[in-house]
Amino acid sequence: MTATDHQQRDKRDLVRGSIMSIGGFLMRMASRVPFLFIAGQLYGTARYGDYVLATALIESAAVLGTFGFKLTLFKFLHDETRQPEEVVRHVLAVTLTLALVLAVSLWALALPLARLFDMPDAGPKIAVIAWATPVMVMSDILLAATWAKRIVHFEVIARSLIEPATLTCASFLFFKHGFPEMGLPVAYLTAFTFAAIASVYFFSRCYSLATLFGGGLRLDYIRELLRQSASTSLHDVIGLLFTKIDVLVVGYFFGNTAVGLYGMAQQFLTVVEKITLSFSPVLIPVLTEALKSRDIPRARHQLFAVGRRILMMQAPVVLLFLVAGPFLLSMIGPGFRDAWGILMVLTIGAWANGALGLSEFALLSIRPHANPQASVLRLALYGALVMPFQALLGPIGVALSNILATLAANFMRTLVCRPALRAIAP
Repeated sequence: MTATDHQQRDKRDLVRGSIMSIGGFLMRMASRVPFLFIAGQLYGTARYGDYVLATALIESAAVLGTFGFKLTLFKFLHDETRQPEEVVRHVLAVTLTLALVLAVSLWALALPLARLFDMPDAGPKIAVIAWATPVMVMSDILLAATWAKRIVHFEVIARSLIEPATLTCASFLFFKHGFPEMGLPVAYLTAFTFAAIASVYFFSRCYSLATLFGGGLRLDYIRELLRQSASTSLHDVIGLLFTKIDVLVVGYFFGNTAVGLYGMAQQFLTVVEKITLSFSPVLIPVLTEALKSRDIPRARHQLFAVGRRILMMQAPVVLLFLVAGPFLLSMIGPGFRDAWGILMVLTIGAWANGALGLSEFALLSIRPHANPQASVLRLALYGALVMPFQALLGPIGVALSNILATLAANFMRTLVCRPALRAIAP
């Protein structure tokens, strides 16, 4: 296959994958928007704030549980000396064990954690949602394995149709049947359980379940997987920590109502972020394949092409939130209009970081240690900024600290990526 053929195939797969992901996002929003109305109008800002804190803790635990394999699995599946099912079997053994340990820990520490954030009503909700950790991790690994075959629609169905539709319906039904306090967390657990069942089925369409469960485990291979994924795990953990740490900081300093406002702004922000994420399921395998064959022009071409598309597609959403953000937020429920300032800081930051952050996908293959180094810089800068900024600007200052730290880390990745690409060129 010639270089032109590779580029045409990559372009076709990237466009098709991004269209599928964005189409899935629109389906997700069709279910998610009613959920936001249910959460805002029926449950209110305080209960929604408790729910946001609980989900932030559990989703952080899920990222710890995946140990970076959601991104590095592609590299291991390219190992022609092992069956793909053997690789997935060992990865699941590691990640599910870690996820179960984290779930038990969160369940046991639910009440102390709630008291730490001065949100005692969140304790039972944390304890219930904790058990979503292993099912979330299993879904991440199995769906990532389907990405490796450049199949995107399976994740779209599981994550953009089954999960949000179940969450929306279940949260409404639980409230109407007299569970206003626990309706949201139980609906969350139910939604991810249904998505996990779907992910098992979709995995079976691409691989053999009999082979997956029919072999044993080798400790030496598990150690090798852990060693190779450790640096990406650190980067992955810090990366997701930054999507959740703001909620924890806001909860610690400002209480559950402020967490509810911040969480609602983040829900709106997913419209911007999903445009970037829609390219990931295909871009990562494309870059892995190109860099493995040292086809640097192919890798560079796809990075720049995707970056341009992201900026163009995000721009109208940024303008929409700027002009109509207060109106859209006020429709969700009383008091949510106050989240507009947070929303605009997060949105402008996501737009600036959307294309700039693509270099992290290339670094997974050529400089895997650069990503965690940039993430450590990001965390250190955030720690230096968040205290003075939150004191001056409140929750908006927390958002601004995150954005500035992320920009610095992405700029560092870009500086590392360009000479690294030149160094591996044949």
